[in-house]
Amino acid sequence: LFFVLTHQLYKNEFKNNKELIKSLLKQLNLDYINDIEYFVTNKPKIIKKEVLKPMTIVPYERKSYAIFDNNAKNKKIYDKFEEIRDLIKKKI
Repeated sequence: LFFVLTHQLYKNEFKNNKELIKSLLKQLNLDYINDIEYFVTNKPKIIKKEVLKPMTIVPYERKSYAIFDNNAKNKKIYDKFEEIRDLIKKKI
């Protein structure tokens, strides 16, 4: 005899009452049914949720002192690096 269960909790109830069902079958003169099984048709999907940790933003405290080699060979690029150096020096 197969029972079709539609929810996971019914499975526990069925396990607990299996002997009761067998005794009721005997009372109804259905002794030839000696094996009782079940299955659940609606198995829940297990959804794993990722716990997102809040990002911590660490302030950047390191300062540049405008000490670097300017190896640019192109005059425009060389001048831009020097402008950057001057801007850094002004902010120190």
